[in-house]
Amino acid sequence: MKILYIEDEKEINEWLRAELTKAHYEVYAFKSYHEFKEHHSEEITFDLAILDVMLPGLDGFSIARRLKKEQTDLPIIMLTARSQLEDK
Repeated sequence: MKILYIEDEKEINEWLRAELTKAHYEVYAFKSYHEFKEHHSEEITFDLAILDVMLPGLDGFSIARRLKKEQTDLPIIMLTARSQLEDK
């Protein structure tokens, strides 16, 4: 299973990437959408995307909309540190 993971917090990025890799997932981890587009091969399709909501440049919601245009059946999990009721 190929997982796209975009998270700008270094410690969280490294921890989740390591845990997913230990669980035998193929993880493509990036710190921003810009970095993803810069290094991503269009030939690779993903089975799942995990996106941080608050990212530099494009936020996770904007990235999710772009990914869905390219791969409509892609499941997406959103991660956030936001704690306000309206954010949940």
